[in-house]
Amino acid sequence: MDEYVIQPLKRLFRERAFLVCLLFLAVSAAGVQVGAKRLGLHFVKLPLALQNPFDKLDEAKLAPYQVIRKLRIENEDIIAELGTEDYLQWFLEDPSVAKTDPARIMMLFITYYTGDPGQVPHVPEVCYTGAGSQITDRENQKIQILDNEGEPVTIPVLVLSESRRIQGLDRSSKILYFFGANGGYVSSRNGLRLRLNNWYDKYAYFSKVEVSFPNGDGMNTEAAVKAVEKLMRKLVPILTAEHWPIWPPVEEVESGE
Repeated sequence: MDEYVIQPLKRLFRERAFLVCLLFLAVSAAGVQVGAKRLGLHFVKLPLALQNPFDKLDEAKLAPYQVIRKLRIENEDIIAELGTEDYLQWFLEDPSVAKTDPARIMMLFITYYTGDPGQVPHVPEVCYTGAGSQITDRENQKIQILDNEGEPVTIPVLVLSESRRIQGLDRSSKILYFFGANGGYVSSRNGLRLRLNNWYDKYAYFSKVEVSFPNGDGMNTEAAVKAVEKLMRKLVPILTAEHWPIWPPVEEVESGE
């Protein structure tokens, strides 16, 4: 052990060039940290807890939507794959539309992650293909809502066309999702990484909001986007006011960061 490890290390530390390089790297690292602090840069992000857990979401505020079923994931392996225990999975019914309307029943799935901007987001493309479905198309769309101050907000959404074979019959439907992240909205993994890795932000969080249609066989993109926009006009203001972290965080506003 001494011959193969200790002695080579001793010889290495006797080399002046090595010691100079080591000292230079240490000074450089310290300088980067000092410079970053002076400039208000944050390479390591801190977590932000939800204001309130998703299971405390006030169902009455979603009217006319009615919650007809709440799901909890009991399989620990699935929770580990999901990467969070902060989630909501509800089936909603919109009684204001016809019973034959494929948008009448929706499955709402919300997840929340914080503190790790490098975390790979769990997205439905992976989940559905793993369950045997095929994603046949992807479309970038936008929905319009009003925030809690009545100001218009544009949210980009990704629309997935999903197909599967059930009891010998081909079925197809739509899945739509976006991410709420550090006070804004994106609809792609790359966009999410860019938003979370803003060096001027001390904290990092993101939340995926996903909507699918259990009875959406043959549903077109226009109808799916319209249905999700209607739901998000109710849901997003609730999430921003009562569940997602306040952005920017109060301490950053007070300190002027």
